[in-house]
Amino acid sequence: MVVEDADRVAERQRPRAFSDDDRVLGVGDRRALGERIRQARLALDLSQAELADAVGMTVESISRAERGVITPTIWTLLEMCRALETDLGALVGGPSRTQDDKLSPKLERAMRLMSKLSEEDLDPILDLLAVLEPRKERRFSSSSGSRS
Repeated sequence: MVVEDADRVAERQRPRAFSDDDRVLGVGDRRALGERIRQARLALDLSQAELADAVGMTVESISRAERGVITPTIWTLLEMCRALETDLGALVGGPSRTQDDKLSPKLERAMRLMSKLSEEDLDPILDLLAVLEPRKERRFSSSSGSRS
C-alpha cells in the first residue's frame, strides 16, 4: 500500500492558481499579461519573492507568469491586483478604474467573500440582487422627479 504524504494530498486539493492551457489565453496574450504583471511589480519595487509571498505562490510560478509561460487564474489575478495596488483592468489590458471609481470597501469585501462561493451558492445572492436592483432604480427616479 502506497501512502501519500500530506503535502502532496494538500497540493492536489488546492485549486489551481495558474493554467498553461492555450485556450485560456494565447501565447502572445500571456506574454503581454506577464509583462504588465512584471511592470506593476517593478513599479512598487517588489521582488518576485515578495509578490509570491503576498499572493501565496512560489517564486517560480511568478517568474513563469511574468514570462508568459502560464496564465494566472482570475482569483490569483485578483490577489495580484491587491498586492500590486492596481485593478484587474490594468493587468489584463482592459479599461482600468480611476481613483474616483475605485470599489468601496464594502463592495470589495462582498466580492472577496463571493469569490470563495461555488456557482450554486452564488445563485441566491444573484436572485437577491435582481430584486434589489429595481428598488434602487425606483428610488433614483422618484428622487429625480421631485427635483424638477
